[in-house]
Amino acid sequence: VEVPTHSELKYIRKEAFAGSGLSKINLENSCLEIIGEGSFENTFLETITFPMTLKTIDTFAFYGNESLVELIFPHSLETLGNQVFAGCLSLASMDLSHTRGTRIPMSCFSESGIERIILPPLLEEIGDEAFSHCHSLLELEIPPRVTQLLGSTLSNCSMLRRLRVYDTLEQVDEYVLYDDLEENTGLVIDMGELREHRHYFPTEF
Repeated sequence: VEVPTHSELKYIRKEAFAGSGLSKINLENSCLEIIGEGSFENTFLETITFPMTLKTIDTFAFYGNESLVELIFPHSLETLGNQVFAGCLSLASMDLSHTRGTRIPMSCFSESGIERIILPPLLEEIGDEAFSHCHSLLELEIPPRVTQLLGSTLSNCSMLRRLRVYDTLEQVDEYVLYDDLEENTGLVIDMGELREHRHYFPTEF
């Protein structure tokens, strides 16, 4: 599917393509600003091209999309909804470094195939279970504006081997790195001067 040039499409409504057999869609020529709740939930979508006007990807928009392999985001992107990429098993990498987001919401990437992700530089908040059960996640850098890691943000990330945090971090909850199977024993935390939270991280330095 390709949206025609000069299309005035600005909003994809709730569950518009949910459960469909759609595999590719090109929205580059549209004026799209919002992808609505569950718009592409549980589809067979492999690739999607976003326009430079996109601001919001709402809750469950790509939930359970096991075929999605790559996403390139425009600079205009500001908001992601809860569980927006949860269960996207083929989505191995993501670069949000040039987006305007300040929040990664609850369960945003939970149970996805993410191995590496670059978070937005303006990020201030990471929601509970945002990366929980991401068993392929290898490394993660938490941007310096994030001052708290709460809930079970990185629980059951059994392959996580390197986590970088900054000395701006003020609070770390006990179960942030909880692992049911205790498989993340090779994890190295790069904490700089952040000594007071070390007892929360069961690892060597």
